[in-house]
Amino acid sequence: MHGSIDSTDNASNERILFLFNARHGLAPYSHAFIDTMMDVQVLSGFVSAILSFMQEALGSSQKSWKTEYGSDSTLLVEAGDWIVGVLAVSRVTSELRSRVRSIVKRFEKDFAFMKDCDGIEGGIYTEFDSIVRHEFVDSRVSERSIFLKRPDWVERGRCLPPEEISQRVVDFMTRADDGKTLGDVSAELGMNIDDVTDCASQAVWHRLASMVYVPSDEDLLSLSEGSSSVLLGRGNPANLSPDTLLLLSMTDGRSELARLIEIIEPADKDATLRELGILLNKGYVQRESFERILVFVTECIVSSLLISCGKYLGVAATEALIRRAMKAGSRAHPWIGRISVDGDLHARCRLDDTMSPTDLDDTRLALIYLQDRVFDELTEALGQEKAEDLVLRAQAACYKQWAHLMDPSLAASL
Repeated sequence: MHGSIDSTDNASNERILFLFNARHGLAPYSHAFIDTMMDVQVLSGFVSAILSFMQEALGSSQKSWKTEYGSDSTLLVEAGDWIVGVLAVSRVTSELRSRVRSIVKRFEKDFAFMKDCDGIEGGIYTEFDSIVRHEFVDSRVSERSIFLKRPDWVERGRCLPPEEISQRVVDFMTRADDGKTLGDVSAELGMNIDDVTDCASQAVWHRLASMVYVPSDEDLLSLSEGSSSVLLGRGNPANLSPDTLLLLSMTDGRSELARLIEIIEPADKDATLRELGILLNKGYVQRESFERILVFVTECIVSSLLISCGKYLGVAATEALIRRAMKAGSRAHPWIGRISVDGDLHARCRLDDTMSPTDLDDTRLALIYLQDRVFDELTEALGQEKAEDLVLRAQAACYKQWAHLMDPSLAASL
């Protein structure tokens, strides 16, 4: 696999996304990431039937679940209040589940008036297309991303309505060299990198091209659910390069790629990054989700307050407070048992690759519960004004530390 790039549709983990109204089962929105024979209405009927069975058998339906479909696809299901989002994938990743959840929330917000409608025809979803494209394409692109034209892109482009594909994108496709990074394309064409990214993103969206999403230095990477036995199995079953194997064994979902890749010789770095990009495309490796990043931010805030508590109340008193809070909060916040605090009063949660976005939300709420108990203790010892100042300082510092990994529109909703 080392040095090779699969430019076919099979290189994409995502197959088709659709949103359907849980009230009547019709799917008002869908987008196919690859050429597929999957029928959206058939799929929505299939998922609706499972939801109905859950409701009858369990008395309630789960918000987040998955089911096998056919021999090579899994349906990731994320249910909102009235919209159910479904993404057909080759491999399950928490990153993609998080993205589907985000899209469901946005659709329910933007199209609340459609809650009791069967559907609306026309160009109403044009702007929403841009939102979905940003979530599944733009947010994963870096200057290292490798642009790959489809051999039949000209014929495909002619089949698209003029309002869907601009002449600007067609000109870009004509001029851009195949197999180059977006950074190289930007330099060779003398185009701003943002314009290059936008044109490449539109080309991928309309299936005129594909991209290998080579990770950036700032990315936090981890192995997706069930991938470790495939990638790190004895005998190297995936036929990966030694450098890639070493890098994969070091990924922990918390360390930025820039720090991990320091062990790779400069001459081998590009090939290793390409191989990582292919694994990202195929769903064996994933970027950390928004919900997981929020857990890291909240860990940071809680740690800062615990350190302040240790400074003003003493370490022994702070450790006793932690024990009381963990015991008192276990019924309302069962995930609180995943929180550990070291001797330096740094809080850290034990997370695994099977945790859903809802699980991560609940883990964050457990952290916030601990944060509130520490705040109460600081308020009693120092007064409310001083305690609030410590909280605000901790929040500002921690959000600043993690801001580069958070989508501004999502962060603003907190």
